[in-house]
Amino acid sequence: MQDLGPLVTLLSREDLTTVAEKFPDILLQLALDVEGTAVSEDFLTAVFHALKRTIGTITPSNLPPGCGGTRTPSSEHILKLADANSHWSAGELRCLSPETFIRSVELLGALTSFSMAQLLALKDKAKEVWGPVRSWRKHQVRALGHIALSMNQSEIRELELGSTDTVAALIRHRQWSPPQVRSLLEGFLHDSGLPVDALAGWDLAGLGRLLCAMTGPELDSVSTAAYSVAAARVGELACEAQVLRRLLRKAREVFGDLGQWHSFVLWEVGTVAAGMSGEELKLLDPDLMPYFTPAAMAILPTHVFKELSPEQLKKLGPENSAAVTAAQEAALNREQLAGLQAARDGGDSNETPLSTAPLTGSAYRGEMCFLLWAAFTAVYFADYCQILAHNICT
Repeated sequence: MQDLGPLVTLLSREDLTTVAEKFPDILLQLALDVEGTAVSEDFLTAVFHALKRTIGTITPSNLPPGCGGTRTPSSEHILKLADANSHWSAGELRCLSPETFIRSVELLGALTSFSMAQLLALKDKAKEVWGPVRSWRKHQVRALGHIALSMNQSEIRELELGSTDTVAALIRHRQWSPPQVRSLLEGFLHDSGLPVDALAGWDLAGLGRLLCAMTGPELDSVSTAAYSVAAARVGELACEAQVLRRLLRKAREVFGDLGQWHSFVLWEVGTVAAGMSGEELKLLDPDLMPYFTPAAMAILPTHVFKELSPEQLKKLGPENSAAVTAAQEAALNREQLAGLQAARDGGDSNETPLSTAPLTGSAYRGEMCFLLWAAFTAVYFADYCQILAHNICT
């Protein structure tokens, strides 16, 4: 059985049940080995039942009221179950002992498969163990992981969010609702004491998706200096179209009018280029089309995308043409579809290979610094060798 390794995860439900009965320890070890990888729900169920057979009913003496007789896992059991921890019921999670919660909160917060009822139970446990939300420390907030998704807007406002590190740790999770994202942004601005126009480039980079929750006037007040530093990071965001249009204004302030943009600018602004109107898009030189990022191409509104000429579509290149959505493709006429197919076939494309793609401003500066350091080191080493040879010979 051990020789099968990860192949065990592909067994049928019936076979996994048999393995759980005969080789529970092997199954539990395998759960740790494949943690974080995509496995079937049948495998996770088998792992959970294998552990239940080995632990029976555990009822620590310091359980909350109403938890008598509830099967309660220890931190060791949670560690063994790995991704199968999603099978604990909300009631069982609510009855975790304080010690088990403190030891296991980061592992539980890393799971993405909990239901909202389970996340709410873990949030309630956090309040019980750590006290009111307003008293939580930064490291505790970061440890919550996906558990934080269960917080309502008023609870989010009580968090200590003055650090971009804390905000960046929270915003990594994709399931935040727009009102929650707005509350996170307001919390950061309030707790940091920084108005939007005082945000530096590293602040914009750390805020990430929170920028998508800014209002039009707030986006307009972002300094051009800060945006120029963080342009490449901002260009990774998939914001709503109206936000991208506002960010495109900021990009124009930094890089000039669209007619002046070179390939490296289009690459650096990334998804912000998706804020162009159909008229602006039609004016772009077809040779610039390969320098759209695939992420920007995928979020171009359909009514804008259909304004691309057959020649522009032909120049997209295989990577960008592969990013075209079904809705975008459905809006094209026969001639445009032929241009898109030519791009997918690799014909008439000047697309730059990934290894030679244009450097963003920050990447360019980093490479130049490295080259200067290397040159300085070579000169210094050569001088040192010359002195050493002179001393040896004399």
